[in-house]
Amino acid sequence: SDVYKRQGNVNSVESKDGWTKIKFMVDSGANDIVIPPEELPEVPLQESKGSKLGWSYRVANGAEVPNEGEKQFQGITKCQAGWSKKLKAVTAQVADITQPLMAVKKMTRAGYQVIFDEEGSGALNKVTKEWIPMSEEDDAWFLDMWVKSEDQKTGSGKGFPWQE
Repeated sequence: SDVYKRQGNVNSVESKDGWTKIKFMVDSGANDIVIPPEELPEVPLQESKGSKLGWSYRVANGAEVPNEGEKQFQGITKCQAGWSKKLKAVTAQVADITQPLMAVKKMTRAGYQVIFDEEGSGALNKVTKEWIPMSEEDDAWFLDMWVKSEDQKTGSGKGFPWQE
């Protein structure tokens, strides 16, 4: 899948009171959820199927970057009622890219309807009806997830509902 190659320092991470915000670019062309290696340094990098098999990702400029493994973590998102009540576990592949990417493919396979619209974009859980809003910036859509840093050191994420 096409991902974006690092071109300098992108401010996609913000920390506050032990929580770290990851700003995912929502990508309808991505096959995997992918983050740069420096995201969530407290989360252990683990070998993944993709890193074992030598998989790589094609970035926007046509170059390929190797899959370096995966990081598992849990976080919360904003929703129509304020904050999601249930932690969402994420298994993200790690590669030398610019911006964390959230794959629409992973979201829809887990029962989310992803809507891009000028009057309001987001992801709707078709079972619980939870609405996760996305923001539009510079002709792209973004979804913020907040991760509690101290809870991530074991790497015990259990599989994200929109990845199964």
